[in-house]
Amino acid sequence: MTQEELNEILELHAKWLRGEEDGAQALLSFQDLSNLSLVEADLTRSICVGTDFTGCDLSETNFSDSSLKGALFTGAAVNATVFDGCNLEKADFVATELQGVSFYASDVKDTDFSDASFYEVKAVSTNFEAANLTNVVYLTEFLEEIVDTAPTDE
Repeated sequence: MTQEELNEILELHAKWLRGEEDGAQALLSFQDLSNLSLVEADLTRSICVGTDFTGCDLSETNFSDSSLKGALFTGAAVNATVFDGCNLEKADFVATELQGVSFYASDVKDTDFSDASFYEVKAVSTNFEAANLTNVVYLTEFLEEIVDTAPTDE
């Protein structure tokens, strides 16, 4: 997909979010968007299952309530990106720097964050079941949020 094609989809999605008749929901499943720019894009309620965001600039992108199961984010610029209420099950954030990112009430079950860096990441009420956090660099606040929301054996 080219940047121009993606920009057209983003415009139609914005119209759809506003309830305009000529809008259309962004259906980007299994698309290769690698190295494209989605800076400040509003992809709320989009469908991006298995989408390749490798190397994308996702700074200030809003993915709230989107389906991103199995999406690839390796090497993407993930700065002030919103993943609130998302299904990110089995997504791949290997060796990705996440800064100022929000995962509020998201499902990151079986997601691979190995070797990623978390700076000012918010993850309250997020399901980290079986997520790979091997060698993750994170701030203390993030660890406390995981511990507070971790399932117990009781």
